[in-house]
Amino acid sequence: MVVGQKLVNETGTNNSLGSAHSALAAGIGVLFGVNSVTGIWNMWDARKDPNGHRKRTIHGILMLVADAGFVATAASAPKRENNAQGVRINGDPSTHRAIALTSIGVATVGYVYMLFAR
Repeated sequence: MVVGQKLVNETGTNNSLGSAHSALAAGIGVLFGVNSVTGIWNMWDARKDPNGHRKRTIHGILMLVADAGFVATAASAPKRENNAQGVRINGDPSTHRAIALTSIGVATVGYVYMLFAR
């Protein structure tokens, strides 16, 4: 979030901020991709176990919604274009940020729910 905001606020070209933001985004993407595969696999293996079925289902749905949100975050990423007038941002950074924060929030709720729900 901090790196992304600095990237939006920069008027010049700063490749290191862009690279850092891309690396962080890729890390989150890989983490949630692996979590999705293992989560779906675990849900499939436990599908006939009635103990905690509701809890696992709600957690799984929340995490899959968060995954979809992260895909939407990547799709809504604004592009920075350099031209004779300077740097122009093509897209809406506030929409990108809102989708990202909502996805992080949904993932956090899913994680906390799994920890504390009975």
